Amino acid sequence: MKKFLFLTLAATVFASCSKDKTEEPVNNDIPASYYELSADGLTLVKWTNTSTTSLDMQADSKLQKVKTIKANAFRNTKLQSINLLVNLKEINR
Repeated sequence: MKKFLFLTLAATVFASCSKDKTEEPVNNDIPASYYELSADGLTLVKWTNTSTTSLDMQADSKLQKVKTIKANAFRNTKLQSINLLVNLKEINR
């Protein structure tokens, strides 16, 4: 009887520790207030968050669509590291 209770308790503990399969994916999007895009969303006009030091454009669902970065888009920011996009076509001067 003790073995049965132990096995039942152990099964309950293991079942309650399992990972929930219905977890939502993590949203890594950067707040839209940090940047300004063109009306069509294909051009990064300006980076407005002056305290950002590192930027991964691939991690954001809207920034992933950018094809062009305007001249001086990152002027007066503290950015030290930028992971550019695979699909980036142009950086204006």
